[in-house]
Amino acid sequence: MQLQLSPLSYEQAIPELKRRFPDKSDLELADALEQAEGYLGPACEALRDGLFLPQALALANGFAARDSLSVLQALVPMEKNKREQILPVLEQTRRLLCMALRASRKHCPGRHGAGAFARKNGRGAFAGGRDAANGGG
Repeated sequence: MQLQLSPLSYEQAIPELKRRFPDKSDLELADALEQAEGYLGPACEALRDGLFLPQALALANGFAARDSLSVLQALVPMEKNKREQILPVLEQTRRLLCMALRASRKHCPGRHGAGAFARKNGRGAFAGGRDAANGGG
């Protein structure tokens, strides 16, 4: 018999996350599940270790707001970091922006923190990033 790993639905995962992390809010549980793309193990890890690094949040917020100074302020302290230290920040920033972009496309009413991030920064903030990521201008 071969086991296949696949992401869980919100309805499947949230009760288990609530059982394991009774002190966390529903919003925190939903954000961790979204960050982990539906996989229970990484969601638990995110809840234990923290959802996003402060540098990743600062970069994503600066990028979404099209605020060059904020992006620069987030990057300058990492200037002398080694590649291994920067990669997790960049990966989390990418994940956060992707989550927010997906939430803005769905017009998420706020079930997830990414929906709130998208509403705060506006759908237009992501269009430029999406175009740049796709090689457009």
